[in-house]
Parts: sequence; C-alpha cells; structure tokens
Amino acid sequence: MGEVCVERRIECLVDDEWRAGRIAVMQPELDGEDWRCELDLDWPGYKKSYPVMGVDAYQALELALRIVPVEIMASESFRRGQLRHYAEHDLLNEERLYKAFHAHPYGKPS
Repeated sequence: MGEVCVERRIECLVDDEWRAGRIAVMQPELDGEDWRCELDLDWPGYKKSYPVMGVDAYQALELALRIVPVEIMASESFRRGQLRHYAEHDLLNEERLYKAFHAHPYGKPS
C-alpha cells in the first residue's frame, strides 16, 4: 500500500467502549495507463481495502473520496448506530456523515 494522502479517524462502539478506527485514501499512483488510489477502511469488526481507478490522478482521488461515505453507510456498524467521528459525542447519522466528509447524496442540491 502506498503513502497516505488523506486520513480521517473514526470510533466504533464495542462492548460499551469507544475504539479507534481509521479511513485512509492513499496517494494516487500510475497503474498502466490509468491511475489508482487505494482506499482503506478499518475499525473494530470492519476492514475493507481496495483500489479506486481513474483516468488521471485527480479522478482517482475524487472517486475514492466520494466512495468513503457510501462505504460507511453500507456498514453494519453504521446501521446499528455504533460509529462516530473522532472526538465527537454524537453518533454518525446520514446528515452528520455527509457533513463530516463534505459530501451530499446524488439527486439532492449541494
């Protein structure tokens, strides 16, 4: 895995205790004719890593960043209300997730 480009800390509630996790997007790297950003999501009970491809470095990074909130919302931890943004007291819900990751759902105005 390459060098970290951006990282955000997250916490997961496990047995009434908040435990650390992280979300990281690696620096874009040339992969043949395309570009790739590795996406790494890791918190207790959840680990997922995979490449996000783009026609250039900008697109690979942009797509990786757009995928992060979607991956979080798809997790069992999110659906159970067990995640929060690092150092915040409120659980992540859809609204807080979009705000924390500067995202908005498709089909809604930005």
